[in-house]
Amino acid sequence: MIWLLIILAVLICLATLLLLPVEIRVRYEHFQEDDQGIIELRYLGGLIHIKRELTKIQVGVTDNGPAVGVKTESKANESHGIFSAADLAQVFRELGPLLEFMRISSRIVRQSARHLHVRFIHLEANVGLSDAVVTGTSVGVLYMVLESLFGYMGQFCRLRQVPSIAIHPVFNQFVLQVRTQSIMSIRLGYAISAGIRLLLAWKRRT
Repeated sequence: MIWLLIILAVLICLATLLLLPVEIRVRYEHFQEDDQGIIELRYLGGLIHIKRELTKIQVGVTDNGPAVGVKTESKANESHGIFSAADLAQVFRELGPLLEFMRISSRIVRQSARHLHVRFIHLEANVGLSDAVVTGTSVGVLYMVLESLFGYMGQFCRLRQVPSIAIHPVFNQFVLQVRTQSIMSIRLGYAISAGIRLLLAWKRRT
C-alpha cells in the first residue's frame, strides 16, 4: 500500500512539473554586420535559469537536425567551388526528404503554437538608404510586412498584447539596425512533446 502511495505521489509531482510553464526571453540586436542575441529559459519561478549569449547567429541544418550556430570570427580566404553534376544530383536527392520534413515540422509547430503564450513583443529598427524617397517607402513597406506577420502569428499563438513596432527612417546614409525583445511561455509538457516529435520527424526523413 505504501509503495502505491509513493508511486502515486511521484506521478502527481511529474504531472505538476509538466503542467508548469517555461518562460522564454529572447533579445536580439543587429547593426550592420554584427549580430548579438540572448536567449533565457526560466522554470520554477527562476529556480532553473538557462542563459545563452550569441555573438554571431547562423541558422543551418546538420545531420542531427536544425541548428543555430555561434560564430565569433569570420573565416578569411574561403574558397568557392563550382557545383558539379554529381553535386547537383545529390542536392536533388536530399531535397525531397527535406521538403517532407519541412511540411511535417510546420504542422507540429502550428499545433504547438496554440499553447504558446506571447506576453510581450517589441521591435525597433533604424533604416536608412541613400535616397530619401526610397527610405520612406522602405519604412512604410516594413510596417506593412511586420503588421501582417504579427497578425498572421496571432492566428496560431496567444498574444497577450498587441506587438509594439517602431521603425525610424534615417536619411542620407545607409543604416540597418534592429532591436527586438520578446517574452513567451509554454507548458513544459507541450515543449517536450514538440521537441520529441520534431526529432523523430527529422530522423525519419532518411
